Amino acid sequence: MGFSRKDRLMKVAILSYFLLFAPLTVGCSETRGGPSKEVIIEILQGSGIRDNNPRNDFSPYKLRVKAGTRVTWINKDNGMIHSVNTRDRLLNSPILHTNDRYGFIFKDQGEYQYYCGAHPWMRGAISVR
Repeated sequence: MGFSRKDRLMKVAILSYFLLFAPLTVGCSETRGGPSKEVIIEILQGSGIRDNNPRNDFSPYKLRVKAGTRVTWINKDNGMIHSVNTRDRLLNSPILHTNDRYGFIFKDQGEYQYYCGAHPWMRGAISVR
C-alpha cells in the first residue's frame, strides 16, 4: 500500500519548509539589527494609562541592538499623544500622534534609558552592542 500523490506532495512541502527556514533560526541571538537595519518599537494602545507595568507601554520595552541600527517608535495608542525622550536629550522626538513615527540611528555602544515626555512613567531601555 503506497502513499497517494496528495500525501507525497504534503510530505515534500513540509520537508522543504524545514530545509529552507530552519537554518535561518540557528545561531539567532537576542541582539537585533545592524547597519542599515531598522527595528520597530510600538507605543501600545492604552499606554497612557498609568499601571506600573512597563510591558504595557513600549513593545519591546527592553531591546538589544547592534551599533548602526535605526530604531523607530510608532505610536499605536489611538487618540493619545506620546514622545520619546532621554534625560540628555539625545532622543527628543516631537509629539507623536496616532501612527506617527520617530526614528533614531544608534551609532555608539551603550545603555540608553528613555521615557515618554507626556507620561513619564512610560519607560524603556535600549542596549547597543
